[in-house]
Amino acid sequence: MRRSRLSSESPIAFFRKDGHASAPKEGTRVAVHGRPNESRRLSPADAPIAVALAGLTLAIALLFAPRGYQAGFVDMAHDGYQLRQILDLSAGGVIFRDTFDQYGAGAGYLNTAAWLLLGRRLLAVKYAVCVWYAFIAVALFVFARQWLAPVLAGFSVLVWVGLAPFYQHGIMLSPHVYVLFFQTLALIVAVAAFAGPPRSDRPPTKGRSSRRSWPAAVAVGVLTGLSWTMKQSVGVLFFSAVIVYLVGRAMTRERSGRAAAATTIVATAIGFFGVIAVVLALLWMAGALPDWYRQTVMFPRELYLQEYSRRLGGAAAGRLAGAVAMAIEFARLQLAQAPYWLAIRAAVFIAALSQVRRRWPDDRLALMASVTAFLWLGAFPSANFMHQWWTASLAIPPFVWAVHQVTRRFAVPAPIASVCTIAVVLVVVGAGIVERKRAAAFRASSLTETLVNPPVLRGIRTDPPMKHAFDTMYGAMTTYREHHPGARVVSIDPADRFWSGINESLLFLSAFDGNAHSQPVYWDLPVLSTSIYPRYSEVLWREIRTGKPLLVEHHEGKYSPTTIAEYGLLAASESDFGYWYVYAPDHADRVRHGEVSTFLARDGSTDAGFAERGTGPRIDSGLNPSASGAARGTSSTRGAPATVYTWPADLPLRDWRRSIEPLPSPIFRDRITSQRGPGAWIVDGQAAGRFERLLEFPEREIAAGTTVVARGELVEGGLQIGFIQQNQWSGFVTVTEPGPFEAVLEIQRLGRYRLLLANCIEQSPWQIARRHWLRGAAGVFTGGFMPNRARISEIGVMRRE
Repeated sequence: MRRSRLSSESPIAFFRKDGHASAPKEGTRVAVHGRPNESRRLSPADAPIAVALAGLTLAIALLFAPRGYQAGFVDMAHDGYQLRQILDLSAGGVIFRDTFDQYGAGAGYLNTAAWLLLGRRLLAVKYAVCVWYAFIAVALFVFARQWLAPVLAGFSVLVWVGLAPFYQHGIMLSPHVYVLFFQTLALIVAVAAFAGPPRSDRPPTKGRSSRRSWPAAVAVGVLTGLSWTMKQSVGVLFFSAVIVYLVGRAMTRERSGRAAAATTIVATAIGFFGVIAVVLALLWMAGALPDWYRQTVMFPRELYLQEYSRRLGGAAAGRLAGAVAMAIEFARLQLAQAPYWLAIRAAVFIAALSQVRRRWPDDRLALMASVTAFLWLGAFPSANFMHQWWTASLAIPPFVWAVHQVTRRFAVPAPIASVCTIAVVLVVVGAGIVERKRAAAFRASSLTETLVNPPVLRGIRTDPPMKHAFDTMYGAMTTYREHHPGARVVSIDPADRFWSGINESLLFLSAFDGNAHSQPVYWDLPVLSTSIYPRYSEVLWREIRTGKPLLVEHHEGKYSPTTIAEYGLLAASESDFGYWYVYAPDHADRVRHGEVSTFLARDGSTDAGFAERGTGPRIDSGLNPSASGAARGTSSTRGAPATVYTWPADLPLRDWRRSIEPLPSPIFRDRITSQRGPGAWIVDGQAAGRFERLLEFPEREIAAGTTVVARGELVEGGLQIGFIQQNQWSGFVTVTEPGPFEAVLEIQRLGRYRLLLANCIEQSPWQIARRHWLRGAAGVFTGGFMPNRARISEIGVMRRE
């Protein structure tokens, strides 16, 4: 017999018409959200699911730990900074006083513990972080079981794993992993103690007992305080979310329940500020409190609040204008991200408002709406998929629950409702899971070599050019240190741009043991090394003049070593976007010791001894080595003005009106492309993915100086045109501005290349919806509508003169 929706298992049955709750009759089995209370309790049957989820999470994380975004690293800058911090702490240093950290006092020590226990390698610490993610999977499952039956609770954790940044970015040594663990535990305690629905195994009361809830509130405060020690800003946001929820809860209770709510607030604050007091006392005793204030309070305030708002044009008009400018920028950044992050958060907000309006006795959603809103602020100013995932992870179980409440209205049998819930959730997040699948395939195909040197980086999977570069740089420094034992390595990296102040040379600061530094900051980071530590450069160069260390730097663009008094170039190696340089002190025995200058190009060709001859390397380092081309202005060589794109980015501009030879037939053609004559193509339709292939031509050997030209007009969407070598972009240009275009790509070195034309859909779903209001509006939620329309009038190899 079909069950009534207003049965004794529906919370609506316990509300009178005036909106006030009425207690159920004695012995009635109370259920919340359409299922008995007992279904929320963990049972022995949940253990296998939790173990399976932990194992799956661990296996995925371990696979991508050595396979990061930038040649095996999450990025060389961040991994280098974290590795240097670990070495400083393992040598007896104190956080802040002896090594830099802008986030909190705790994460560095947890990383160091993994370093000491699992092996002194960067990869060992990443493996330890993988274990933490497995613990988080179990904690999230326990948290989800407070909302959902076992199958849907497990599914919500699978969604969390499926949207993880591992596939695209590898395993990042970020304090967010520890923050997420402690905050998940805090929510488990909070929901069980004072945010969940009334229990059916005790008589109804007007308010929760303060004697029962205050120990749990202290535990929530302590766990929140521990998350503060990992990343202070996110810890404060989470604490604020809990307090706002508790204050709102107190305001909506009857007078008899307000005392208990006030006790909960005070107990939570005691736990939170107690942890902070202990940490600050320890830092004060270690003499690190002033540096803590400089690095975690002054630095973020000046960098993000003052400098960032100034760059947005708001600070000059006052603090209010600066705040408004930052709020607008925050909204812009969030709308540019994948829409499923918005959908997850929006579902939690809408469900919470619905429950508040109905005055349900269960206010878990009110807590989660507060937590979701405050943690969302943590995805600023970096709003990329990593920060979206970290700040939205806790919202995924209530999001699945909210979807389940909707499907239950249309499919009463529980199994059918669960299947419908899974299907709807997969529709919402499916685009993200597919995107991560493609990224995983690319990681596996492109990272084919394993680093051996320096030893601290052993095991990282990288590409062949990067492995040769590390071998060359490490070998040159090792040779020098054999004759100058104990020589330090110092970074003199300039900040290429404001937001890329953490530089790629930092990995080499950890290549040798005992490479200490006298200042807590050890690289030139804007604001930090100028206003927070204004004597940084003065002290650094005084130590260079007296101590004569090896100097290392990396900067983008063409080969251009720095001239340094009493120093000479020891090694230079081409990277993805520029060059690394190592400089050694000049001395009479450099040549006799074999400390001669060495140059390594990305294609593996080398030269040696050129600096001693007073010349540059005989190998033509070519133009800008970056694989990314650039827009170079407009040209009217073909009649109507067209935007010119070139690779390399600094390719000399000249007359390209010579005729071109059409390319052979492609080996791959996407369904939305059609040929309109020799070298002429039409792109028109729904893109299979933001960066999926459109046309791929056969691989062949191409001589240096060969120029490929593509001319046409972009209507909407975008194109990426370039050469692939060893499953990597050797050079490309991106055409994203509508209108006529002319793309010119010139091969710099002899090799085997494939010419590839791909989608480059950079518009957000919101931007697409403005042009295609019906299908675009649907695409906002599915991420699946990405139109691409372009006309390529000719593409081919330019004939030689």
